[in-house]
Amino acid sequence: MQRIVASLSFPGVYVSVYTPAGEEAASEGLLPPFCGLLLNSPLTGPCRSWHSRFAVAVGKEAVGVVVGRCPAGLVCVAAPVAVAGRCCLVVEAGRVFDARPDVGRIVPMARIAGVDAAVAAFAASRCLVWDSDEIGKLSSLVSFVAAEVVREEELRRRAAELGVLADLSIAVAGSLGAKQAAGHLLKMVAEFTGASGGALYVGGGRRADLPSPAAKVGVLAGDLVSVCLGPEGRGAGELVLSFAPGSEGVSKEFLKVAGTMLSLSMSNAKFARSLRRSYLWGVRALVGALDAKDSQVRRHSARVASLAYRTARAMGLERPEATEVYVAGLLHDVGKLAINGTVLRNPGRLTPQEKRVIEEHPVKAARVLRAAGFGQRLVDMVLYHHENWDGTGYPQRLAGDVIPVGARVLRVADAYEAMTSDRPYRSALGHAYAADELRRCSGREFDPRVVEALLGVVGRSTRAQSVAST
Repeated sequence: MQRIVASLSFPGVYVSVYTPAGEEAASEGLLPPFCGLLLNSPLTGPCRSWHSRFAVAVGKEAVGVVVGRCPAGLVCVAAPVAVAGRCCLVVEAGRVFDARPDVGRIVPMARIAGVDAAVAAFAASRCLVWDSDEIGKLSSLVSFVAAEVVREEELRRRAAELGVLADLSIAVAGSLGAKQAAGHLLKMVAEFTGASGGALYVGGGRRADLPSPAAKVGVLAGDLVSVCLGPEGRGAGELVLSFAPGSEGVSKEFLKVAGTMLSLSMSNAKFARSLRRSYLWGVRALVGALDAKDSQVRRHSARVASLAYRTARAMGLERPEATEVYVAGLLHDVGKLAINGTVLRNPGRLTPQEKRVIEEHPVKAARVLRAAGFGQRLVDMVLYHHENWDGTGYPQRLAGDVIPVGARVLRVADAYEAMTSDRPYRSALGHAYAADELRRCSGREFDPRVVEALLGVVGRSTRAQSVAST
């Protein structure tokens, strides 16, 4: 909270953070002289209660920046911090005049607070007076800070959801007792979401079509949230959770993937292959949410996978290992699920913080794939696909042949595809440019053997297309 108020603090402006109930939770800056005079009085109830009521009103609306005026005429700007459709904080800043203090407002407030009217008028004259442009800029800043807090909270929630899904996948993969496993996993989901009760219905339809739940915890009462399980058009049951009125919400995407995993726990462990495919469907459902932020993610991954497979075969890798490289290519960017779309599409230079966030995506992807039961070799290909040949990459600064060969192939295929494809911030750079760049960085960023193999594959493909077009 202190970080929020500090980001809005500058001389003369008082910043407060309120709970939705109107209680001041944090503050920064010096109170204006007039406000300090009134608030130090034992008879200051009307002044304090106005700010509390203002925060409550802004929190209930939860629609954006609101400009208010206290009984003394001071201007305050407030905005709600709403996560999952519910207000969790209200940020207020200002307490400045937008014109000369009105004695007709000041004197009555002084009398109520038991303060000498002349002293109050002098204190009011020492307060800042801002024009409409300055107040407008403050409104924009308050709105920006509130939006940034919401974005960070949503990313935190997304990362937490991915962690729970990984834990669920481990439990599902090791489950042999059908109903016992489903009950245990349903309890995990309820505890994470804060639900007071939950039920899992498995079968060909929604709960209205099914006689009794396959698993149940707590009591279904209060606000019910439900999601139909399975791919679109093929209902495999329904997950239902109940929440106390006014409690924090949870994303439908998380519930759908978690519910699918719960229904999978009803199957015997001998269907491990089917379990892996279903979990992949869940991961792809989350990738679909990222697709709205960066529509090129899926197409990019498919092209990288195809090019990496052909390069691996050209290098002499056997078909099973090359196929594993292909699958790793499809999944290499799964870790970007928790990264904000504005960072992914940023056309300029990344800030140090944004760079750290980007560099975490191979680790997050490896965690999800390892939990899903993929082999260590494939997981390592994804984990190390941003390592450089000279040891300057990430996440572990591996170098040379220590980097798995599949990861080295993905590194070059990923770079070539990125350069030769259109991006929101630039057009494709072309094969000639990309080939020169790969050769220039060969021996530093890229394995020289992989570079030559990939350029040979692309060169043959380019020549074949030229012959076909003549």
